[in-house]
Amino acid sequence: MFYDRAIKLFRTIFHTGDDLVVVINVYQEKKKQLKKTNIYNKYVTNRAVRFTFSHYQMPFMFDETEEEILTHQFVMLLLHLRRN
Repeated sequence: MFYDRAIKLFRTIFHTGDDLVVVINVYQEKKKQLKKTNIYNKYVTNRAVRFTFSHYQMPFMFDETEEEILTHQFVMLLLHLRRN
């Protein structure tokens, strides 16, 4: 029942031909090395789609005085949403 409602809501909001953008922000201390994130590997099974993500590294976005934290932003554009 919950699944059916979620699908109905999703199809109401998004239409065929819409682009869907998935953005994940990972915060890291500058002194530490970024651990491998398997977020896309776990949920995106199509390898061609998985390799279309972009990675951006920027300063911490929310606190201007915090210089010891970096933001890694992973962006994946899913083109032309299809209805099944």
